[in-house]
Amino acid sequence: MAWVTLGIAGIFEVVWATCMKYSEGFTKLSWSLLTFAGMAVSFFLLARATKTLPLGTAYAARTGIGALGSVIVGILLFKEPVTAGRLIFVALLLVGIIVFAVSKDKKRWTARMLANGALCIALATVLSFVTLYKMPQGGTITLASMLPIFLFSYAYGVGPGMLVGAAYGFVQFLQGGLYFVHPIELLLDYPLAFAMLGLAGLANKFSDKWGMIPGIILGTFGRFVCAFLSGMIFFGMYAPEGQNLVVYSIVYNGLYLVPEAIICIVLALIPQIRQLAKRLALQD
Repeated sequence: MAWVTLGIAGIFEVVWATCMKYSEGFTKLSWSLLTFAGMAVSFFLLARATKTLPLGTAYAARTGIGALGSVIVGILLFKEPVTAGRLIFVALLLVGIIVFAVSKDKKRWTARMLANGALCIALATVLSFVTLYKMPQGGTITLASMLPIFLFSYAYGVGPGMLVGAAYGFVQFLQGGLYFVHPIELLLDYPLAFAMLGLAGLANKFSDKWGMIPGIILGTFGRFVCAFLSGMIFFGMYAPEGQNLVVYSIVYNGLYLVPEAIICIVLALIPQIRQLAKRLALQD
């Protein structure tokens, strides 16, 4: 219940920040009053949440939710640009919020692990801007933008890898302009699809001689399944007339995910990258 209260406090953090923007420097009375009202509700709910949650955790999470929401509002209402720097900032926030709110094994998440997770999301975001080919209805071949998430998952395991992958998926949603056709499509194409990259953590179950390769295949296949379902259910209208929807979705999503996976595998064969994944795991 405390986390629900804290989440609502974060929402009111967004409310008062948005009202403050509309107040134009507190020159408009109605918006100014709404700003102070939103502040009061947000701080009241924060105080209630701190009865159960540690102060540092509660304050950081509420502020993070507010900052994240304000970024989204800025993009939607005020047409603020979606820049790489802003996306990296969102990545840092998301990793912290998700770990605090979702992870049951909080003791496992060290400061170094959080930093590595945010760094991998930031690197993946930067690589995603290097587009080698863009499909007409979504989906791109990039310069191995999935590889940093695979690295993190290989080093820290499936659970942490899926959390970081889901956070990266949300960053991709922002990068894509917040466009979606249905809430289920949004879930399949972004947080769930990229969370599947965390399956790369299973690579440690295979022979060490294969390194990350089995994990890259598993993670890419997990993302492919999500993309396949989304394509078949929500984007079947783009299939050529007379073509089976199952075949269309398999071919369409395979055309960008298979090359992307091959690029990741080729880079993962570089000894320095393989050693980097092992060093990440040994750090904690």
